[in-house]
Amino acid sequence: MEKTKSVSKKSYKIPWNNLGPMQWDEGGYWMQSSNGTFEKYPIMWKDNSVFYKKLACTGYGKGRSSVTFVFTDDEKITYYMFLSDLYRCIRHLEKGTLSGYFTFVKKGTNYGIQYLGVNEVKT
Repeated sequence: MEKTKSVSKKSYKIPWNNLGPMQWDEGGYWMQSSNGTFEKYPIMWKDNSVFYKKLACTGYGKGRSSVTFVFTDDEKITYYMFLSDLYRCIRHLEKGTLSGYFTFVKKGTNYGIQYLGVNEVKT
């Protein structure tokens, strides 16, 4: 029998665009298309949620104020995880993948995901 974990998710909204959740919300996201032009994807604000995913760690990046690790799901949607959050769940990585429940967190002006575990989560 799996234990149910209770989690308090923050009530802020998460910025998304046509490509998935955004790392920050600076007025949209510019992406270069296959023909070399740049397109701006508008921001859609979605409620924070708890969700189950199997994610593969595909890289990392450094910004002005944070280090994030890049995770991708089977649908090629990209999620970002702060180094401090990865440190808390690194023992759960198996061959570069992390499965379980996640929620979004905001640190400063940046957004990322936080691993909650493999057990069912009650919000």
